[in-house]
Amino acid sequence: MINVFTSANLAYLPQALVLLDSVRRFEPAATMVLVLVDHVPDDPAITELLERFDEVITAEELLGESSLGWLFRYDVVEACTSVKGRALCVLLERGMPVVYLDPDTALFAPLDPVREALGRASVVLTPHQMYADPDSRYVDDEMCSLRTGAFNLGFVAVAADAEGLRFAHWWERRLQDYCFDDPERGLFTDQKWANLVPALFDSVAVLRHPGMNVASWNIHERAITVSECGEYEVNGDPLVFFHFTKAAHIGQDVIRVKWSGNPHVPGIWSWYRRALAEATALVPRTTWAYGHYWVGGGRPITSADRRQFANAPEEVRPLNPFVFWHPALRDLMAGA
Repeated sequence: MINVFTSANLAYLPQALVLLDSVRRFEPAATMVLVLVDHVPDDPAITELLERFDEVITAEELLGESSLGWLFRYDVVEACTSVKGRALCVLLERGMPVVYLDPDTALFAPLDPVREALGRASVVLTPHQMYADPDSRYVDDEMCSLRTGAFNLGFVAVAADAEGLRFAHWWERRLQDYCFDDPERGLFTDQKWANLVPALFDSVAVLRHPGMNVASWNIHERAITVSECGEYEVNGDPLVFFHFTKAAHIGQDVIRVKWSGNPHVPGIWSWYRRALAEATALVPRTTWAYGHYWVGGGRPITSADRRQFANAPEEVRPLNPFVFWHPALRDLMAGA
C-alpha cells in the first residue's frame, strides 16, 4: 500500500480531481491526500469536493506556527511546491512509501514500475529527457533542463526507510527557505535541488521508464501506440502517467508543435481537456487566500513585498505578515 499526495490551491482543484479519479481507477488501494495551499471557504460545494479525497491537509495545519511567514514569501507556484518536503516527511512517518504527483498529471496504468523501483531504492526520480539527441533537433529541451533541472519533480517516490527520511528532511529544509523561481541564484522552485540528490544520497533510482512522466518536454522521444488490449503504450511499455502541464492555458499549444508523427497524443489531450472542463464546472471561483493582504481592502501582495520579507532579518518579521507587512502598517510602525 502507498500514500499518494498532491499539492494545490483551490484554482487547481479541478486538476487534482481529475488526478484523484485516475488514482481511484488504477490504484484503488492507495490513500489519496491533498495538501491544500489555501483556505477552505464556507461553501458546501467545495466541501463536498474536498471530501472525495481520503485526507485534506491545509498548508497552515501542515506548517504549524511558521506557516504564515513561510507562505508569505512565496507566490502561488512557489508556495504549492514549497510544502512538498514537509508533507513528504509527515506522510513517511506513517511507515508507508509515498508518491508525489503534480495535480495536472493523470494515471493510465498502475504504478507497478514505481513499486519495483522502491524495492531497490529509497528515492525514485524521473528525468525530463531520457535519450541523448545526436542531431540536436531538440537541444532547446536539453537547455531547458539545464535551467529548470534534470529531473521533473511533478513526480517523486520515496521509501519509508532511513535514507528516504534523510532525503525528505533535507528537501524540506531547502524548500522552506529556497523554493524560489530565481534563475540568477540557480533556483527553479523545488526542482533544481533534485540535481544534487544522486550525489548526496545513497539508494537513488533514476527511473528510465518511457511511460513515466510523459509530457511536452519529452514527447519527441516517446512513441505512443495502442496495444491489442486497447491500452496505451510508450515505446512498447505501458503508459503509466501523463503530465498535462499548463493544459488549461498554453500547454496544448506547446505540445502540438511536437506531436506530429505521434497520432494518439491529440486524443489523450482531448480526453484530458474534457475531463478538466467537467471538473472545472464543479468548482466555484475563488481567490487565493495568500495572494492579498488580509487588511486594507485586500491589496495584492507584490513580488517585491514577498522578497523584501524573505530578505528581512528574522527579528523584524511579524508573525502574521498578511496583516502587519502591509505597506501602510509598515510605514506606521517605522514612524513609531
